[in-house]
Amino acid sequence: MNKKLRFSLLSMLMMLCGSVFADETVIWQENWDSSEAGTKVEDVSNANATYTGDDGGYVKLYTNTSDESNIELLLPKSSRGLSFSAEVALNGATSMKLTFTINKNVNLTSTTSGANLTKVSNTEYNITVPSGTNTLNLTFATAVDQNGRLDNIKMVVSEGGDDGGGGETEGQTPETAITVDRALELIGELADGAKSTSNYYIKGTVTKAEIGNSGISVYYKNATFNMGDLVVFRAKGLKNTDVTNEDFLKVNDEVVVYGQLQKYVKNEVTTPQVAQGGYIYSINGETEPNPDDQPKEPTIDGGTTPETAITVAAAVEAINTMKDGQTTQNSYYVKGVVLSVTEISTANGNATFVMADEEGATVTLTVFRAKGLENKNITEEEYVQDGDEVIVYGKLQRYVKDNVMTPELSSGYIYELNGQTKEDDSYVYEGDGSRENPYTVEDLKHMAVPEGTSAAEGQEKVWVKGVIAGALNSSGSAFAEETVSNIGLATAAGETEAAKTIPVQLPTGDIRAALNVVDNPDNVGKEVLVYGHILKYMSKTGVKNVSDFVLDGVTGISDVKAENATDGQLYNVAGQRVSGSYKGIVIQNGKKMVVK
Repeated sequence: MNKKLRFSLLSMLMMLCGSVFADETVIWQENWDSSEAGTKVEDVSNANATYTGDDGGYVKLYTNTSDESNIELLLPKSSRGLSFSAEVALNGATSMKLTFTINKNVNLTSTTSGANLTKVSNTEYNITVPSGTNTLNLTFATAVDQNGRLDNIKMVVSEGGDDGGGGETEGQTPETAITVDRALELIGELADGAKSTSNYYIKGTVTKAEIGNSGISVYYKNATFNMGDLVVFRAKGLKNTDVTNEDFLKVNDEVVVYGQLQKYVKNEVTTPQVAQGGYIYSINGETEPNPDDQPKEPTIDGGTTPETAITVAAAVEAINTMKDGQTTQNSYYVKGVVLSVTEISTANGNATFVMADEEGATVTLTVFRAKGLENKNITEEEYVQDGDEVIVYGKLQRYVKDNVMTPELSSGYIYELNGQTKEDDSYVYEGDGSRENPYTVEDLKHMAVPEGTSAAEGQEKVWVKGVIAGALNSSGSAFAEETVSNIGLATAAGETEAAKTIPVQLPTGDIRAALNVVDNPDNVGKEVLVYGHILKYMSKTGVKNVSDFVLDGVTGISDVKAENATDGQLYNVAGQRVSGSYKGIVIQNGKKMVVK
């Protein structure tokens, strides 16, 4: 079965005019190719098209002619994630609201030129397109190696009529852009903290535009400025591109901005603003970004192999041609001598140091949080020392903070250290990844940090054991009391440093319900075995796509046996008996199944 399923939802002519919607017709086909006949469903009162793949998954579409359109999509598991595309006929509409329910976060994108998708929540998007756009192409995608389910999709397409903004097309096109005063009036009608359900074009004059991270920031690649009493908060530049030039916007410039209106309240102070996620449509009538303002990959002679490693001077020369805050798309090998070690973190497995072409040189490059040889975690306090000869590999960055520029190499590792390119092979792995002999936390710490965050095709899962130390924050640097999406595994009970644990991502469902420490605080200190892919997670070696576990040596999906259950009884993955109304992974007569 194709890894990417594509669907065409044509003639979805829903005009927001009271609660009256036009009839719909679904045309379904496996591949997006107009030459193929596909399957056309004529009965729009109960339109169905079902595809059953060779892996047992299926897709079901249906619509109705009531005041909303429902489309249910049950998507099979895929090693490359799940995605489908939909093409919607707009017939003059310029905006729509899309809502759905989902058992995980969904990424929604569009290839339609000029389309702007504003994510209100994990299950709601506001979408606008330029006037005159005939069709809208949408692509939904879910996480890798997880079953996906989208339910109750509701698309409300506005074609003229009352759009909630006080006029037929008020603020929905650049030509009908509202004034700052009108924007302030609309914001005044919102509840504290609320955002408008639609995006608006707003025209006005820039009255305040300061340079810096809280204003026009090349570091954050966006701009915060004032149009009178209206604050435009962290907007992108023209064509929704990154802000890379602090001078691109000035006081007295005439601008049109695009985004959601928000009544922002903090410490009992109300600030009317255009919320983050918007962009500048035009500046003094110009809608195209200046090509000279866009970052360009520097021209570098060499550096693509260890044998052609460039000097520190050459790396800094290339960085000096880059925009503030810019990072190269490519990685480069750079050779030199360590002048000073800033930090070696065995907890995070990396080192920060300053290097030059020779001792006493004034042209220096800061190597920021580099991994060790073979891209493995650094486990020794004196791994790198002053005077060491190194070749490092990573991206070049023009880092700017407080108006001070530091040439850096980031997202990299030490390729060669005093002529050595491989780690000491003296470490002997305790486990082999089998259930009988699982990998240990120390085993994973000595492995090279994987390059990928998603499983490669054909990659096998392994068993890993450790003691549950707690849940981690997004970087893995601290414990997080309210997190249910992961656990950190330690070598032994009582670990107090989160950075010394191995992160394990918990998928939504019964496995998360059984292992997360928010709902199961007694899990802390217990030994667990998890079955998943060894992948890069929280910038270190971790475990993702967990599909089985063993807790306390007795629980887990694979430990519920047929002989332990009366015929017909249902159990969850924790071995607890459940009723027939239970949703999720269940075991019946020793066999796993998913009840939806």
